[in-house]
Amino acid sequence: MDETVVALGFFDGVHAGHCRILGTAVNIAKEKGIKSAACTFSVHPRAFVRGIAPAMLTSLQRRKELILEQGIERVEVLEFDKNMSDMSPDDFASLLKDRYGCTNAVCGGNFRFGKNAQGTPDTLRANGIEVTVCDPVCMGGDVVSSTRIRRLISEGRLQGAGELLGRNFVLTGRVVDGFKLGRRLGRPTMNLRPDDGLILPATGVYASRVLLEGQAFYSITNIGTRPTFSNDDIVSVESHIMDFCRDIYGQAAAVELVQRLRDERRFDSETELLRQIDKDMAYSREILDREYAK
Repeated sequence: MDETVVALGFFDGVHAGHCRILGTAVNIAKEKGIKSAACTFSVHPRAFVRGIAPAMLTSLQRRKELILEQGIERVEVLEFDKNMSDMSPDDFASLLKDRYGCTNAVCGGNFRFGKNAQGTPDTLRANGIEVTVCDPVCMGGDVVSSTRIRRLISEGRLQGAGELLGRNFVLTGRVVDGFKLGRRLGRPTMNLRPDDGLILPATGVYASRVLLEGQAFYSITNIGTRPTFSNDDIVSVESHIMDFCRDIYGQAAAVELVQRLRDERRFDSETELLRQIDKDMAYSREILDREYAK
């Protein structure tokens, strides 16, 4: 089995701090002339141990894609179940060596593993694995963390979240049937059903891009309950894609949220709503042109 440098972590969001760990693993692998890999878990350990997990910044598939974009050669996903939860720290170290050829590991200082989270980087060293512990990345006077990014997103502060992620926040999912209210109004929308477990930003209207089949399309996205037409509290994600006319129902898609424009609000008439939508589109296009038309 090839000797391998393994980056260890859950890596939700693959933010700037995670990228430091992954980049360090890639560099060590190049220096030593060996392979690089990242080891993550299928579900957040807290979901199994405590029965509840934080809302995720990325689906497992997107997490894997983002990790590979950092130059890591392969991503290993461990199923976090009762066996994994009960595994001793020494057995986890043995698993890394026997299954993945781990001779070197890279992690953050707070990485813990094994039953009751008793394993530390020193445990790996005691089992013959050379360990590099990366310092956290700090921005804006505080440590970059998935928890901090989730808070910013839940408050609608997408630009701040994007700075910590190193990219704009993206909601992944699938296009589903909606109420077709936008079509009736002459402003058809794409209704996205986000992947299970993903965090939703604060309700409101956002400048956005719809990512579909390798292409990016300017859009405005409403996240909310459509108060002009409904009194229920069901939150939907609806994007009006500019200059677009295609049947995309059932397809995988994503919405890249660039900037929050305004609160969601109830309008007294459809005419008033349409007037505001057109203003939102113009403002969104202006923001997106500044961001991408270079």
